[in-house]
Amino acid sequence: MALVILFAFGLAWVFTTVGLLLRSPSAVMNGGFMALFPLTFLSNIFVDPKTLPSGLEAFVDVNPVSYLATASRGLRSLTASTTGLVTGP
Repeated sequence: MALVILFAFGLAWVFTTVGLLLRSPSAVMNGGFMALFPLTFLSNIFVDPKTLPSGLEAFVDVNPVSYLATASRGLRSLTASTTGLVTGP
């Protein structure tokens, strides 16, 4: 849970910076969602990256949301390794 909170705190600072640059609250909200949706849907949350085309798989492998999901799954199932990769079935 602490890992997710830390990630959300870091992401909040990104949105705070965007909020300082844009003029209206609706523009900040729309810009934030436009950036967050591709990161969420192009991650390993919903589908195994090995089933994706090579270009999408390369993007999923460097997506920060994928790192968060992999680390959260590994910590929850007690299979997280020190290299950041999940071992086991």
